[in-house]
Amino acid sequence: MKPKILTETVFFLRWDALPTRTGPCLMMTVLQEANEKVKAPKPLAIQVPNEKGSRGLAPPQQVESLAGQLKVGDKVEVTYQKSGMRLLYKMASAAGGTSDGTADEFTFVRRHRVRLGRNSYNAIIAGRGSLTWTFVVPDKAMADAGVGEAEADLLQKIQACERGKKVRLTYDPHKFFFWLKDLETVAAEDATAKAG
Repeated sequence: MKPKILTETVFFLRWDALPTRTGPCLMMTVLQEANEKVKAPKPLAIQVPNEKGSRGLAPPQQVESLAGQLKVGDKVEVTYQKSGMRLLYKMASAAGGTSDGTADEFTFVRRHRVRLGRNSYNAIIAGRGSLTWTFVVPDKAMADAGVGEAEADLLQKIQACERGKKVRLTYDPHKFFFWLKDLETVAAEDATAKAG
């Protein structure tokens, strides 16, 4: 039986590295859009094969450029192949728009350190529903280059956050992670008004 190839407009969630026998490969997690066929949307994890001959994380160039554009909730059109229990990436392109007007609102989970290459950075984990994301705090050199606020100012805002509080994040996608540019606590009445 020939593998089924599907094309869908979905909402981008995140990138993850997936360990395999031949080295790490990229996993693109997306959320299906509700329609007459999909009554209860669920996240899909689509494996992005590395360029041929690569033993490290080396997704196709088109994926790398797309990764620098996508924020949480952005619409993207993906073509993938169902192969047994795996979904294998074929092609993707930005479709424009986001899932709703609260695309930059999250629930603060915690602060932690993350390693990117040889460097270690401060970061926060923020969530929405049962999903979580890591947002990396730019160090002084990155802030001086215009990536975000000065690290000390941003860390002060992060220190003031409590687990479970609603926050509005300003961030930029970069390769396969997000640079945190600013964080503000959402007033309880703002969060209640949006929910109602």
